[in-house]
Amino acid sequence: MDILTKNIVKAKKSNWQLFTATNYTSLMYPIFMLCKINGLFPYQVTKIESMAITNSRVTYIYSAIVFATYIVIFALIIYYINVSGAIKFARVPAFLQAHCYLSLGCFMFVVSLVQSNSRVIFYQKFNAVTLEIPPTKLSKLSKIIHTIELIGVGFLLLQFPSVYSENYKIFLFRALAMHTTFIIYCIDKIYINHASLIGVCFATINENLYKLKNNLRINERHLLRRNYHKKWNPLLIINIQQIIKQHNNVSKLTVEMNEKFGLQMIASVTLTFIEITFSLYFYILRALGVSGVNIETQIWFSYFVTSMSYYTIKLLLMVIMCEECRKQSRKTGIIVHEILNETKDREINDELQIFSLQLLHHDTTFTVKGLKIDATLLTSFAGGITTYFLILIQFLMSSKSCAEVVDESTG
Repeated sequence: MDILTKNIVKAKKSNWQLFTATNYTSLMYPIFMLCKINGLFPYQVTKIESMAITNSRVTYIYSAIVFATYIVIFALIIYYINVSGAIKFARVPAFLQAHCYLSLGCFMFVVSLVQSNSRVIFYQKFNAVTLEIPPTKLSKLSKIIHTIELIGVGFLLLQFPSVYSENYKIFLFRALAMHTTFIIYCIDKIYINHASLIGVCFATINENLYKLKNNLRINERHLLRRNYHKKWNPLLIINIQQIIKQHNNVSKLTVEMNEKFGLQMIASVTLTFIEITFSLYFYILRALGVSGVNIETQIWFSYFVTSMSYYTIKLLLMVIMCEECRKQSRKTGIIVHEILNETKDREINDELQIFSLQLLHHDTTFTVKGLKIDATLLTSFAGGITTYFLILIQFLMSSKSCAEVVDESTG
């Protein structure tokens, strides 16, 4: 085998490797493939290195079939629950939980397909911006992201035995719920991955600023010499301008990410809130010996433990990644002003002043339709879950009191 053939084979093998991603597409490849399996990604990735995405008739037809099947089964399940009564629930909260879960999941599926064309353009922009990230950083990040994805997919696959049921209506309900869970997982994981990538982009910018700060500290005394100034100062200005441009591109991607994922993430956060609240409520009912939820309609092999763990960990991951990105973004402003305080060169000072103004005008907060994804979300969740949990308990106590009054009157 000649050298050219070896290089071609090596390039093909380096397209994608688990835990050792060196570019954006290889990092996102596993979740993109999972999206394609679930009908969320009706495109074909032909080249990993250049993020070349082409319209594929096969994937379009597959996505259309998956979506049509999903809608048909969704309509059947709604009919079985609300019209025929073939699928019944022990209490009203369980009835509401099922409707919220299926409705919000269907909404996220529809929005994903409607925004698929604009989403691909967003991915291509992200690929261009992440070219500035060193491959070593992407490789370290891929170990974290791919490990989380393997654990998440493995955890959901463990629930598959719970889908089977001899009653075909219950089986359809569970299959629809499982597919909805995978759809929500894919959308959430794409959002988390992009948030972590934006954090790495800001961390790279901060490292470049630290290098610039050290270079200025070492070479500042030489800038007063005319010959040295002519050679060195323009290079520093070009370096600062490149950093400013990079920061501007990353900040724009953050804003665009909030727009592209806004509807889906507000539905996902709402669904997480609902599931944690109702799961906690049903767990308390079970501890009190009261039947609250129909176990036969659940896809979790141990409903309360697995459901609560899954949604809590997902929420924590989302908040941690967004908080880390916000931390790196704040650090950029601190470094810029530290350099401003140390440098005496007027031209460099002017460029850094422009950078400082840019930092003020760019909002790098992760928001979904007005809801901030940060540490304050956890406190809001804790307060909201407590409030609605107490409301559900009050409804339970009032229903018991009404039932006792009816029994006494009939007796």
